[in-house]
Amino acid sequence: MAKFFKYAFGQAGILTPIPNDTQIDGSISYEQGFSTDYTLNPQFDPVTAKEVPLAQTNQYLNDITGAVQQYQTKGFPDFITAVDNDGVPYPYAINSYVRYNNEVYFSLIDNNTDTPPSANWELVDNTNPVNPVVKPALVNNSINQTSSISPTLLQFDQVSFDPDGIWTGGAASRFTPKVPGFYQFYCNTEVFHTAPGGSQEVIQFGLFLYKNGVYINVMGSNTLYFDTINFPVAASQATGINGTAVVYMNGTTDYAQIFKVGPGLTTFIGEPAITYFGANYISE
Repeated sequence: MAKFFKYAFGQAGILTPIPNDTQIDGSISYEQGFSTDYTLNPQFDPVTAKEVPLAQTNQYLNDITGAVQQYQTKGFPDFITAVDNDGVPYPYAINSYVRYNNEVYFSLIDNNTDTPPSANWELVDNTNPVNPVVKPALVNNSINQTSSISPTLLQFDQVSFDPDGIWTGGAASRFTPKVPGFYQFYCNTEVFHTAPGGSQEVIQFGLFLYKNGVYINVMGSNTLYFDTINFPVAASQATGINGTAVVYMNGTTDYAQIFKVGPGLTTFIGEPAITYFGANYISE
């Protein structure tokens, strides 16, 4: 295996802190490293030339091996405080992991400058330190929506629960998970179709899962039958559709939506107890 750093380099030796920003006098810094002054020969340019500093060489190797040792022994990096970052809170990206006060946290947003714990940090489940706690989400619909032969978006106007904030409603009506992994999406609805009397019709309709605006899976389908004997005059029938699908989501840009298909005079019923769309996190 790669070397385990039992000791950070030079931890028992001479160490002198190295400034982060470039130094006016050309001395070593993390931003610039060794300036060109260190390439000069002191014999010919005694004023500008600089000797490679022993204590600061020990220091940058100590800093590097100490950071590697932190990963080797703790598994996650320590939280960067404002003190560590020249007085400025560090802006963590979404899906970043940190260790703080012996707990591991997972960032739920981009540009996260909060100190955990906060609403923008999720405490990682101690029973499974690799996977963060991802809560299920469920939305419902209360508005009747008509269908067409071409797929159209099924919209949901109510939120039952969405603790992680992955739902966008209205014309978007989509789940955008914040944690990468496999998700089980499920959907249920009821359709209502009216057929003219004295005709024979076979009515087919369905629900489809779309990922990033592209069809990916059939969630469910059903069929209604109208004939001239049982339906001599205009009549209506209702039936349900439901289904599930497991899909990988990248935790940043991937989103999932439900599309509906059915002939004219078909209504997807707006009843929150009947029409709903949910998402459950399964695994990485």
